[in-house]
Amino acid sequence: MLLAFVALFSITRSWGRHLNELGVQMGLGAPPLFGRHDPRTPMAIAPAVVFALGAVLWGPRVASAAPWRRLVFGSVAAAGVWAVLLAVADGTTALVEPLTHGTGYFPLVARINSPGAFVDSFVERLAAYPVHVQGHPPGIVLFLWALGRAGLHGQWPAAATFVIAGASAAGAALIGVNEIAGERLARSAAPFLVLTPMAIWIATTADALWLGISAWGVALFVVAAERSGRMGDMWALAAGLLLGAALMMSYGIAPLGAVVALEVWWRAAVRQALIAATGVAAIAAAFAIFGFWWH
Repeated sequence: MLLAFVALFSITRSWGRHLNELGVQMGLGAPPLFGRHDPRTPMAIAPAVVFALGAVLWGPRVASAAPWRRLVFGSVAAAGVWAVLLAVADGTTALVEPLTHGTGYFPLVARINSPGAFVDSFVERLAAYPVHVQGHPPGIVLFLWALGRAGLHGQWPAAATFVIAGASAAGAALIGVNEIAGERLARSAAPFLVLTPMAIWIATTADALWLGISAWGVALFVVAAERSGRMGDMWALAAGLLLGAALMMSYGIAPLGAVVALEVWWRAAVRQALIAATGVAAIAAAFAIFGFWWH
């Protein structure tokens, strides 16, 4: 699988660079990724390098010996530290810089007076909104608005929330793997979940938020599928609500339905699937009542 990924990445990178040389307008400065190449080796990267070396040298040993609960929480904390260390290599302001762009969500958050009116007119006014807002359902803007209403104004509280949510996906993945494949395989996966390449998106983009929400949604559904009775039903409903919330933040969450469907088939978890679907439908219905639906 790793070799297949490397081959695919290499082919698409070479193809993309060739198209760029031909003058094809793809908007990809660093194929197959958006952006541009900016190779640097700042001294501030040293803490991240030391952390990575420590994780490689001692991570597997710690993962195999630590009590399970400590491993889950420790993996979340370590994933967050890894992401932050990579980001602050460009200075502490790099943690919030992606959130300050005029193409992001914050310029719109300040203009919301009524969340209901915002959702109702979302599609109608979409063309006038910043580009990142145009590419997502209204849920992320509503989340940031609610964060401000709770007293957590500005980019720093949002950045902290995104990092915590994204890093928590490591814990969700550990729990899911433990339920499906057993603790031994889950423990062996922990160092990889900590040093994940997606760390550059965890600190700091809104992608980290729905990464965490959807990861916990899938993990809780796996937990529900392995249980019967009231607890299984509660976990299934919680999973559905989380996945429904994630769907209202990113259209890219929809393919995760295939992961859930596979678990339904594997465990014959029809009851849990119906309960989870109820949770998803409840979130979708709430947005539909206020005027938003996927088009």
